[in-house]
Amino acid sequence: SDTGKLSWRRGILLLAAGTGILAMLGAAVGRGGSVLIDREVHRSVCHGCALLDITPYFFSAPLLEPFGITGALRVEDAERQLLAHPDIRAVLLTSPTYYDLCRAHGKLLLVDAAHGAHFPAVGLPSPVEEGADMAVLSMHKTMPCLGQAAVLLSGPGTDRASLRENTALFGTSSLDRPRTRI
Repeated sequence: SDTGKLSWRRGILLLAAGTGILAMLGAAVGRGGSVLIDREVHRSVCHGCALLDITPYFFSAPLLEPFGITGALRVEDAERQLLAHPDIRAVLLTSPTYYDLCRAHGKLLLVDAAHGAHFPAVGLPSPVEEGADMAVLSMHKTMPCLGQAAVLLSGPGTDRASLRENTALFGTSSLDRPRTRI
């Protein structure tokens, strides 16, 4: 079947991508740690930093004039932050193009691949297959889902026990189910 080609063997099914973001931060950075993030991250990343007392260090893509939109993140800006803050444990991005930089500095690469869940279905690699340590894929944005759904992928060096623990911590214990009226 086509589903077998998606190779999500190291994935955890979630009800929402925000749960995956929180679990990634908890497992990779931990309470009281620090993370490098770009200014255009999803608000769940900021919520995770607040909940876990994580110090966020930001870097931004340059503004493209006259359009008023941001361009690509610059590797040298990320590297400057990593050198200035050696306590950073991971880099969380929505543009997963920093594999070599993270490896060179011994940092984990976390990817919010909100609009990339369909990549494996069309023959493109997932962020984890490209070298990211963990990635959250929002299934409901690019795949046929009846409601919110996400998959949290992890690479071979991931602490799976910590990831499961953090997924349970931030996930719901009350799944939606059909309700009947009496």
